[in-house]
Amino acid sequence: MRQGLRFAVVLAAGAGAIFAADTRPLKLSHAWIVVKTGAPERTALEKAGFRIAPTVNPHDGQGTASITVEFLNGFLELLYPDPNVPVSPALEAGAEKFRRKSAWRETGYSPIGIVFDRTAATRRVSPSRPGGSPPTGWRRTLSSR
Repeated sequence: MRQGLRFAVVLAAGAGAIFAADTRPLKLSHAWIVVKTGAPERTALEKAGFRIAPTVNPHDGQGTASITVEFLNGFLELLYPDPNVPVSPALEAGAEKFRRKSAWRETGYSPIGIVFDRTAATRRVSPSRPGGSPPTGWRRTLSSR
């Protein structure tokens, strides 16, 4: 897991430079890693010198919570299933996917995700809405499962 954390930290810290041109269609928002409940990986990040933001972020309806390491151009989010956060019926399948991602060693699900935001240079046609512009605040998370 330490190698995975190192990879994500390097990715989050360095990917902003990759998309530095003014004509970039996407901008790195953040990277996330799904971890066990309570984010015990926090200790490894703190020992490596990272400062964790003091707030735990519950994601009501999704059944997850997270803590973050913030950078100048993005952040790394340690996301975890939280039994104290409610899951809405419409998001139960997503909540189950996060539970499987947190047990990645047993399930084979990828625990890593990368989130990009569109920029002014983004072409205004969405594959899900042919000929139209994407909904306001549209985002896509990239993950292998």
